Amino acid sequence: MYLLIMNQHIQSVEQQIVFRSAVIAALVVLIFAYGTRPALAVKKDKNTPEKTVVTEQVETIEGVVDSAARVALDTKTLKKGFTIQTGLDIFRIGVTPNSLGKRKKARVALKLVPVDSVELGDETLLSNIYSFDIFNKNTIEVHKPIWLSIAWTTPTQKDYVLKYWSSNDSTWIEIPSTTNTDEQRVQAAIHLPFATVAIFEGSAQTYEGGASWYDWHGAAMNEPPMGSDVIVTNVANGKEVRTTIVSRGPFIPGRVIDLPREVFAALDDVWKGVINVSVRTVQ
Repeated sequence: MYLLIMNQHIQSVEQQIVFRSAVIAALVVLIFAYGTRPALAVKKDKNTPEKTVVTEQVETIEGVVDSAARVALDTKTLKKGFTIQTGLDIFRIGVTPNSLGKRKKARVALKLVPVDSVELGDETLLSNIYSFDIFNKNTIEVHKPIWLSIAWTTPTQKDYVLKYWSSNDSTWIEIPSTTNTDEQRVQAAIHLPFATVAIFEGSAQTYEGGASWYDWHGAAMNEPPMGSDVIVTNVANGKEVRTTIVSRGPFIPGRVIDLPREVFAALDDVWKGVINVSVRTVQ
């Protein structure tokens, strides 16, 4: 009888140990899953495995009304390079491999800036205003350009120009940029680890008239300086092409530009000879 009671007691103790171990294991899983969750989820881009794309769990930074994105990056990510984008992919920031030197850690913050919190002056704003900051405990030195890409919200017939706010000069300063009309975005490279940026309307000159073609390697116009880049738009179908002014002409009333045959063909059929176009200079 005594042996039977002892055996039951031992089995009871073993069951308690197993139960407690299961509870502890469950708690460890919960703590790992929720207690160490990052501010933003980082996932690999299948098309470019060497890059890291941060897209999820957009949060609000404490003290900021507007939505913002924030992420901590490890050594492996900094070494390979990464791209971070806001929730709706309106603003992207890309850092190429080893752009931040040999740092082991870094933090990146993106923020939508309220329009009424900055000075616009005479500038015509065509997009949201964003700020970015790459830092650890202090500002991080940038060894290679930081790539920025913003989608515009307001179309224009003039140039789209990306600018950053200079607090020292209290003005917006233009950054050399390129325009992607298909994606309605402007891309530029900047050498600053932090900045406030936006797209503005440029002061491009516009010419309208006839466009003819000729067999030459560049376009001919009489007005813009030699070497200027221009965007030519076919008024009838909306097709656009970019070309460079390398010569003077045409000298026929009503015509504003002579285009190389292949450039003309990108706008319309060559057999038409002359088409109505709008030509704007590119800053």
